[in-house]
Amino acid sequence: MTEAVDAVVGLVFDSLTAHRIVAQIFDGNEASVRLAERVGFRKEAHFVHSSFFKGEWRNELMYSSLRDEWTGGASSRPTRRSPVG
Repeated sequence: MTEAVDAVVGLVFDSLTAHRIVAQIFDGNEASVRLAERVGFRKEAHFVHSSFFKGEWRNELMYSSLRDEWTGGASSRPTRRSPVG
């Protein structure tokens, strides 16, 4: 999954020239948190009871990355694998 997300993020930043990508993750979804961090996203916010989902209020985590961080090389972000392709 890491390679797939890495490839999609690379495509969005490199080909579509997006400035910023944001990932919204429900608190407690540790697999998604680890994935976001593995591909170099940083945690920017923790919103308490911000979404009503399946009959209950859920906390959300916001992770993001900027194009400059992504294209700036390994020194500007956490470990990131090379894009697939």
